Amino acid sequence: MTLKEQIIKEILKPNFKENGFKISGNHYRKVENGFIKVFNPQFSMFNDSENVRLTFNMGLYFPETTKFEDRIEPKKLSCHDCQFEERYGHLCTDSGNDYWIEKNDSNTVEEFENEIKDSVEKSIKWFNQFDSIESLKSLRNHKYAWNAYRINYDIALFALKEDTVKALDIIKNEIANLEGSESNWTIRLKESYEKIKTVYNKM
Repeated sequence: MTLKEQIIKEILKPNFKENGFKISGNHYRKVENGFIKVFNPQFSMFNDSENVRLTFNMGLYFPETTKFEDRIEPKKLSCHDCQFEERYGHLCTDSGNDYWIEKNDSNTVEEFENEIKDSVEKSIKWFNQFDSIESLKSLRNHKYAWNAYRINYDIALFALKEDTVKALDIIKNEIANLEGSESNWTIRLKESYEKIKTVYNKM
């Protein structure tokens, strides 16, 4: 068994399974009410038998959002399909920088494995703070969660069936906050807003 295989079998899979994630291939998923948590260990393509380098991709997928973005719901959900996706370093380190865990000549296998265990624990702790759609609002306060700018939009789309007017008001306010901006995100918000009004017959 290679060091990479050992990490996956003895550290990654057991810890995520214990916390309710289902594992398929290289992706770990946990379904919540309104969104899906997705975790993906990314190993460097330059690894060999003695030197291993990896980081984690972490995402949140919103099925309701997909319906209004002219996207096809993926058959096998990956982090790259998620509306919210960040690297481990952005979400779970103090610096907010991209971070890779490495086994090289300067550390032992034991030290390397202990760092992975610590990073897995931090990743799971990050995921566990979100157990409902409402809890996701705190993402807006995370200064290194670059994709959190859109989280209110994803929350609003989940709430459409329950309170369409309230959901539209949230999106309308998001558009108002971007007044004067011609960014791709502003354009997409406006298009989605009009599409939702048409689908739900709301003015």
